[in-house]
Amino acid sequence: MEKLGRRPEGAVRHVVYWMRMRDMRIEDNRALALASELVQQGGKGSHLIVLHVLSPGDFAAHDRSPRRIDFVLRTLAKLREQLAELDIPLYVTSHNERKKIPHRVLELCNSWGVSDITGNIEHEVDELWRDIATVQQGPKAGVHPHFVEDTYVVPPGAVKTNDGRPYSVFSPWNRRWTEHLSKHPELLDESPLPERNDASIRKDSKLGKLFEQEVPEAVPGFECEDREYMHKLWPAGSDAARRVLELFIGGKKGQMDFEADATGVDQPMTDDGAKDSKIAAYGTARNILSEHGTSRLSPYLSAGVISARACLRASRDVTKGKLQIGRDSGPAMWGVEVAFRDFYGHVLSAWPRVCMSRAYLLKYEDVKWEYDDEKLKAWMAGRTGYPIVDAAQRQGAKQGYMHNRGRMIVAMFLTKHLMQDWRLGEAYFMRSFIDGDFASNNGGWQWSASTGTDPQPYFRIFAPLSQSEKSDPQGEYIRHWVPELRHVKGNAVHAPYERLSKAEFEKLGYPKPIVDHKQARERALRRFKNPGEE
Repeated sequence: MEKLGRRPEGAVRHVVYWMRMRDMRIEDNRALALASELVQQGGKGSHLIVLHVLSPGDFAAHDRSPRRIDFVLRTLAKLREQLAELDIPLYVTSHNERKKIPHRVLELCNSWGVSDITGNIEHEVDELWRDIATVQQGPKAGVHPHFVEDTYVVPPGAVKTNDGRPYSVFSPWNRRWTEHLSKHPELLDESPLPERNDASIRKDSKLGKLFEQEVPEAVPGFECEDREYMHKLWPAGSDAARRVLELFIGGKKGQMDFEADATGVDQPMTDDGAKDSKIAAYGTARNILSEHGTSRLSPYLSAGVISARACLRASRDVTKGKLQIGRDSGPAMWGVEVAFRDFYGHVLSAWPRVCMSRAYLLKYEDVKWEYDDEKLKAWMAGRTGYPIVDAAQRQGAKQGYMHNRGRMIVAMFLTKHLMQDWRLGEAYFMRSFIDGDFASNNGGWQWSASTGTDPQPYFRIFAPLSQSEKSDPQGEYIRHWVPELRHVKGNAVHAPYERLSKAEFEKLGYPKPIVDHKQARERALRRFKNPGEE
């Protein structure tokens, strides 16, 4: 938290907290806590206002999915109720010209008599330019901007090599990140809740009217077609996020009810603490597609409905107060996954070209990609003839979410077996999923395509069959999401074209493999070894 100077005695000015799509919570919010502190310094009559700007132009430019926008709107509706209980108004406005958002925000601040505005830093290039413009224009408008770090546990730039360079390999970065956290445990501290506004705000001729403004149910052009199903599967709000976290930390490991809501079955913590919890089994269960072994917190983390700090604090609570990061236990392995989220944010900050559809490894920008619309459509629809790929793709299409192991499998298949440009897959995930987070999505796709930091080496190519047998050993995940294969017995479910008779296969109504694994692998190896050649 930055040190603040006192305002002149008797000055009564208001403060705006500018909420974005990455920090949609009241709890443990650095910029909101700072805004509340500024209000307390302002003296009697100073009030806190929360502002959120919907920008359809921004949504289109950044491939935001209708499901993600709907989740944001539902979250805002919950926040409006929470804030109103504290006599804090939430004002939601829409502004299509994204490059003029700073000007619009400062106009609103002037109309409300605002002296200060706070916000949490976003590290994507467009967002940085937006905030730089706000910092530059703010003082001229009589408004003082304050932007603070909140999105990542450790601020980007804080973890560097001995000679001051950013890391591009996860393992040494993770060791230094963990050391940094041990030296600065305050980075996990929870920020205080905002103080209640004085009730007089509701009688203010301008500010009182802000309580009347409601959150829209949809943004034109981004209407969510399966809204009712998404509401059931991914309930909005911080209470839902905490319940999902508690079920992961305290709930027992079990099979996934694929059509149940995202929170699963409510199971209390056992007397043995983490011993019988889902997090205890995370080290192995996280790679089994048919088990409810992951936290399913990604929609809440990507929207900032819960902080990554809160996740690590919860993990620490079940390991006798010691934060574990590593591979020797479920909680430690989950800590590594939270660290990966930070890592990709640090990469984005250090090498902003990844925000501009550029590969981190520039030597692979000349790799010869295929642009076959029919094969791309087959991949999107889950009709590739590779059951594990198709099952994962159909889960993503239905739920707006895909198991992380499934994401790696389908990304590697698109980029190595079909040799389709990784940018096509990256955009498809962002336009389809409810948990679209640019840094993590880009980092995952470039890892799979062997073009990013610490990438999967180009010569290591996932074999769909072995991935299928390892990650869905009984075939339950495949049978659920690919109903054509529901009655296929035994291990034939993993490769029905090869393991069934011709007559048996033809009765299934399931497609043949659209590419031969051996030939596809050889093509990928050839093209990555000699970028630019066929």
